[in-house]
Amino acid sequence: MARLKWEPIIERAGEIAESYSTKVTLRQLFYRLVSEGLLPNLQNSYKQLSSQTAQARREGWFPALLDQGREIHGLYNWTDPGHALSSLARQYRRDRKEGQDKTVWIVLEKATLIEQVIDWVDLY
Repeated sequence: MARLKWEPIIERAGEIAESYSTKVTLRQLFYRLVSEGLLPNLQNSYKQLSSQTAQARREGWFPALLDQGREIHGLYNWTDPGHALSSLARQYRRDRKEGQDKTVWIVLEKATLIEQVIDWVDLY
């Protein structure tokens, strides 16, 4: 197998990531690059892509990726009760299923596309 030229691959990965209205996962980038024939579908290529995109982010020119495997949990806090109430008002939403005979479910096999699907259908 020929040695990969990572600079154009990472540049293309950045273009792909920026083409979405949401963040994307490393796995999404990987499969897009595989489908374009820029990377072989091998675990080592995935690991290298991870390493290369991490380095590009440290250098400050590559967009942040969505990492669904890690979360930081903390308590919400506000400067005063008024700010707490205004925050709650922005989050308030009625149950869209209330009074409906049918419920529509969107089911995904993997968590990879959750961010995009929410962006596409949340208004409805």
